[in-house]
Amino acid sequence: MRSKVKHRAVVLDPNTASKYLRLSDDLSTMRVEPDENEDLPLNPERFQNYASVLGHEGFSSGLHQWDVEVGRHRDWAVGVVKESFEKVDMDTLGPDHGHWCLGLYSGVYHDVSYSTFTPKRCPQKVRVTLDYDEGRLTFTDADHMTPICSYTGSFTEKLFPYLWLKCDVNGKPTELRVCEDLTLRESCKVLGTLGFRVWRSMRSMRSMRSMRSVVKHRAVVLDPNTAGKYLHLSDDLSSFQTEGTILDHEGFSSGLHHGLYFDVSHGIFTPKSRPKKVRVTLDYDEGQLTFTDVDHMTLICSYVGSFTEKLFPYLWLECLFDSNPTELRVCEDLTL
Repeated sequence: MRSKVKHRAVVLDPNTASKYLRLSDDLSTMRVEPDENEDLPLNPERFQNYASVLGHEGFSSGLHQWDVEVGRHRDWAVGVVKESFEKVDMDTLGPDHGHWCLGLYSGVYHDVSYSTFTPKRCPQKVRVTLDYDEGRLTFTDADHMTPICSYTGSFTEKLFPYLWLKCDVNGKPTELRVCEDLTLRESCKVLGTLGFRVWRSMRSMRSMRSMRSVVKHRAVVLDPNTAGKYLHLSDDLSSFQTEGTILDHEGFSSGLHHGLYFDVSHGIFTPKSRPKKVRVTLDYDEGQLTFTDVDHMTLICSYVGSFTEKLFPYLWLECLFDSNPTELRVCEDLTL
């Protein structure tokens, strides 16, 4: 199996920070202020005329992911740039010039190719997922786990996380923050009650209040009353063998829900990499269904429409030609 995605908190590089920026002591936050910092040396790697900064670590291979809190600012950009990206004039942007970013400029969203678009909702936390080897860059609304936009091409130079922010129209300081390391968050949960309390105390109460109700990660319990006659369910109702169809015992008429599935194949299209574990995200209220490759954290496909009846998780599997039993398994509850 290919190496898993590396969740990380990007450490900002003070040597690249513009003179308009102030970085926090832990190098996680950039703050734009109207007054220039005249004490900064004009080293060649520093951005000169725009309030931009790079992450300290660059990537030339692998799968990487980080979150940036953009809040309600009207002018910002996050993404990656190549190591040789022009840091003085920045007259031209876009993939042809080594600049792959999602941006909001004067309230108008621009994708990586600098084309304007309107997202379904305005993200306040953006997840950037870089798959260098596959040449794919994906932007996701981290609070709602819905795709924003993506780019597929090829990368030839080392890439660095990039952030840009414009000062408030009233001259007040504004800031962008790279979120905490997601690996640390999961580790704290594993440590138990004490560790989780320590983690929870680190969270900003302001961001917690502004966050929409959290997605419900769940292990789907299979309903034996719906199992096809060709199926054999496991004792814990988490897997089934051989050909047939089955529904989960619990339906959804509202909310945002997650399930994990193995070896799901979409026959109507060919994904860039064949998923071996599929995350199904149902946002009933928004009428959105999203399928994600869990191992690589890349978008497979999505549907936007409306739902009027209660929906149930659905699984189907065909028996192999040699009649040997085959199996699908629902993964453990992500909240555990």
